[in-house]
Amino acid sequence: TFRGVVLLKKSGRWKSQIWIDNKRTHLGTFFGEEEAARAYDRMSIWCMIHGKTRKAGYKLNFDRSDYAGEEAALTAVDTMEAMVREIREVRARAGGAAARGASTFRGVVLLKKSGRWKSQIWIDNKRTHLGTFFGEEEA
Repeated sequence: TFRGVVLLKKSGRWKSQIWIDNKRTHLGTFFGEEEAARAYDRMSIWCMIHGKTRKAGYKLNFDRSDYAGEEAALTAVDTMEAMVREIREVRARAGGAAARGASTFRGVVLLKKSGRWKSQIWIDNKRTHLGTFFGEEEA
């Protein structure tokens, strides 16, 4: 298990959170446990850089050298709210449309249970099912 990460049993997603100034800060929900742990690590590094310290200090889930290329960007973010917003935006970009069951094509959605793509069209305020397909483009 990772520090700052909790499994949400209803959705099967992973919640990342961190305590800063005796307040719990929600960093977002993620599809992967490691992704949530890395969000915690990035926020921890931001706290270390900007002097938001804890008595016990911040312990990372992964080696700090994994984030060496990101430290300049983390230093540039000046407020905690902006950093949380940045983490959530990165999550949204990484999740992509397919992760949410959406498609880049109009009228196409992912059926999570089967992993197939459903194609549908609305005509005269009625939805018409066109079929289910293995490929998103095919649907």
